Amino acid sequence: MEFINAGHIVEGSLKQLGDIEAGVAVPNGTPSPDLSSVDTLRDALLAADRVIYNKASSGQYIETMIERLGIARQISGKTIRTDNGAQTMQRLADDTSGYAIGFGQITEIKLRQDLGIRLVGPLPAEIGKRTPYAVGIHQLGAKFAAAKSLLDFYGSGEAREILINSGLS
Repeated sequence: MEFINAGHIVEGSLKQLGDIEAGVAVPNGTPSPDLSSVDTLRDALLAADRVIYNKASSGQYIETMIERLGIARQISGKTIRTDNGAQTMQRLADDTSGYAIGFGQITEIKLRQDLGIRLVGPLPAEIGKRTPYAVGIHQLGAKFAAAKSLLDFYGSGEAREILINSGLS
């Protein structure tokens, strides 16, 4: 709403696409951590040989979550931070430690599954992180008709299916 209130977005053009959740991934062929509760996630992180996440905003959330779990000091020696989600998924795919757990936005994990990683699922609900995504037409946009066509497409069933398959909820 800030962008609309500031006059950057054409009133009435804002369309909610959905939410993206923080998720957990592992390399193919390794066990899936139990994500059924905060306690089982904590236990999995303590048991992991490697914990991988990025330095970007989603990784900052994971860092804070690990601190709130009270295990930051215990896992610091096996934690790897990358610059972004793509690097995190590549590092996770390349890991040879035996039991690595990676964190990222579910959309990023799904996008990179061809590297040899798989999505285990979202964080437990009590500590999960959802980020809403929306699109709108910028007031200074030069191609209003094209932007409007794209927004109309986002409202279609076909687009909804694509967004859901990519990890938006």
